[in-house]
Amino acid sequence: FEIQTTGAQGLVEICKCLGATTYLAQRAAGKYFDGALFRQEDIELKFFKPHVCVYPQLWGCFAPDLSIFDLLLNCGPKAHEILISGASQKRESLR
Repeated sequence: FEIQTTGAQGLVEICKCLGATTYLAQRAAGKYFDGALFRQEDIELKFFKPHVCVYPQLWGCFAPDLSIFDLLLNCGPKAHEILISGASQKRESLR
């Protein structure tokens, strides 16, 4: 398939092409989405708040809410371990 638009409209097109009925995004990104675009195409727009995995960064104190690329570039192969350990801590805190 070929997407002709960008931004939220492009995401709606991708969802339609894939037959998606729900689009899941981080809560912090909510201000960038036009919910009406998704509703017009019967695509449910849901938001979640991710668990923050703290990891070593090069420049001083930990800065949260960065891209997964920051984790990968700072931690390399250990990124997988950090994500897994953070996910298991999150599960235990829900019990």
